[in-house]
Amino acid sequence: MPGFGNLLLGQYLLGWILFVWEVLINVHSRFNVAILYALTGRFQDATEILKHTQVDYWILTYGSVFVFTIFHSYKSAVATNELVGLVNTENAPLNTFFISQLEWNYLSKLLVCHHRGT
Repeated sequence: MPGFGNLLLGQYLLGWILFVWEVLINVHSRFNVAILYALTGRFQDATEILKHTQVDYWILTYGSVFVFTIFHSYKSAVATNELVGLVNTENAPLNTFFISQLEWNYLSKLLVCHHRGT
């Protein structure tokens, strides 16, 4: 589900916004119902759902939000991993906990100690 990766990374506001947006899009487009019908062999019912004029708009919106969510979660996780690698290489101090108005960021001290070999 879109937003869960952001929630796991401590980006709560963005994670919940994306999750609610995903649910909203699924309710309005009935896209998951069409997928369920297609997977259970009810192809005519799935086709009827996808023939509505508004479904095209909602499916395009669903796809763009889904791709953005995957990309953003991946880039955030890569940035966190690079930070841990930099701390290990430079033996620099690491701020493991940060709270801003929009998100909480924290790193597990166990993870940092494991990479340092202690």
